[in-house]
Amino acid sequence: MPSRPYRLLLTGGRLVGHDALPAGHDSLLMEGDRIAWIGAAAEAPAADRRIALGGATVVPGLTDAHIHLLAIAEDRLQTPLSDPEVDSIDRLIDRLAAAAPGVPAHEWVIGSGYNEFNLAEKRVPTREELDRVQPGRPVMIRRVGGHFAVANSAALAAAGIDESTPDPEGGRFERRDGHLTGSLAELAADAVYARAPRPSPQRLAAAIRAAAREYLGFGITAAVEAAVGFTAGFATEWEVWRLLRQADAFPLRMGFMLRIDAEEAAAQGLMPGPVDLDWQIRTLKFFADGIIGARTAAFSEPYHDCPGCGFLMKPSDDLKRDFLAAHRAGWQIAVHAIGDVAIATALDAYAEAQRTTPRADSRHRIEHLGYPGPGAIAALQATRSVVITQPGFLRNLGDGFTAALGPQRVHRLYPGRSLLDAGIAVAGSSDGPIGPPSPFIGMAAAVDRRTARGLVIGPDEALDASEALHLYAGAGAYTMFHETHRGRLQPGMLADLAVVDEDPTAITPDRVGRLKARMTVARGQIVHGEG
Repeated sequence: MPSRPYRLLLTGGRLVGHDALPAGHDSLLMEGDRIAWIGAAAEAPAADRRIALGGATVVPGLTDAHIHLLAIAEDRLQTPLSDPEVDSIDRLIDRLAAAAPGVPAHEWVIGSGYNEFNLAEKRVPTREELDRVQPGRPVMIRRVGGHFAVANSAALAAAGIDESTPDPEGGRFERRDGHLTGSLAELAADAVYARAPRPSPQRLAAAIRAAAREYLGFGITAAVEAAVGFTAGFATEWEVWRLLRQADAFPLRMGFMLRIDAEEAAAQGLMPGPVDLDWQIRTLKFFADGIIGARTAAFSEPYHDCPGCGFLMKPSDDLKRDFLAAHRAGWQIAVHAIGDVAIATALDAYAEAQRTTPRADSRHRIEHLGYPGPGAIAALQATRSVVITQPGFLRNLGDGFTAALGPQRVHRLYPGRSLLDAGIAVAGSSDGPIGPPSPFIGMAAAVDRRTARGLVIGPDEALDASEALHLYAGAGAYTMFHETHRGRLQPGMLADLAVVDEDPTAITPDRVGRLKARMTVARGQIVHGEG
């Protein structure tokens, strides 16, 4: 006779989600990997283990709908440049020089996570300044997010880059008076970084698994790897994820955006798979433009602090062709689009794909939607696109956005209220390692929209606290086609949930931002905390 599933009962808590529960419902029973019952503690069924919550709050397991776990892992294997102590170019050089003796001789000295806005000089270092780290040795620093980098003379030479090298489509080798400065934008940065010796797949896999375990501490139980192939090329990165799939169960439910087109996917033997609650492969990732920090996001007006409007990563007709092929093959499409020109281009491509080959529920995604133009909301509605936003950017990057776009235009960045009022599905994410890792910081920023220095960006776009929680709970599940399985506290839903000390929908944003999960449950098992 088969044994019944394990029963875990949580009692005396506050159950919070998008669905209102009757008064007095303070307890929840999990049976196996599903929620079996919700009600009052006095009426609770028998359980194998009973945990008294003492008034703590239970929320659905959270989803980070756009994260780069592999990039986070790589950053941890490189020299960190994001901490406050690195506040000038001299200190950045000193940090790299101190780390260099510990880097194996065959490897490059690579620093990650710098942001020139945090340096006293408010500029990026030059190749000559990086030459001081260790003369004759390749040195490269990667800006937070990986869209921009600086290489020294030895790294450029090792990559075969000189003054005669043309800019790649979708990238730029920056020059001054015909001389390479070492600054590399978008696909130019990718081309040089690809020449650096790589950590072993096994080492990267271990670092990814460790990072995923840490995210359990924020109540995250699912995540979407936002661009497999973005950092080191698809084949190299996919091998790391294959190793993880073949090993023990991964800490998080995973979805993947593959940074290849439909033709490349077919050549790899990859087709859009069914909805998979553990390891989902059904999304292709494209880039319409770059980022604000590197001044490569594509705008219709020039940047406030420098000439130029950014650029599209490829011509609009090419993007339409790629989208149509992916759409016809049955893929969900995700596109990075920050500037208004890029957003309009992407949505026009979605509309054309749908007109050519209608699909009932493609649920194509706009990643970021940083600065939508006047027609974007109507186009989002018409294409039924979903938006993946990063409210945490307002907190840690917002002051830099103001410098880039000016004091008026900055208030149009990363909308929230106008999208929800228009009935558009919006999910939250960190875009780690760029944004803060905690979804609770994202929730707080979605409500108060404050930068680190206290500026409020676009106050009319603020959400209420319940809506902010939903970005990372039910809406995150929806973007992965998981909404009938998880993201809500209801009997029959998957037993993925988090316990926090305070109700994030009933406290001030500053207190929300400090929350962490004191216990996280995934698949009905306690995976973080002791309960």
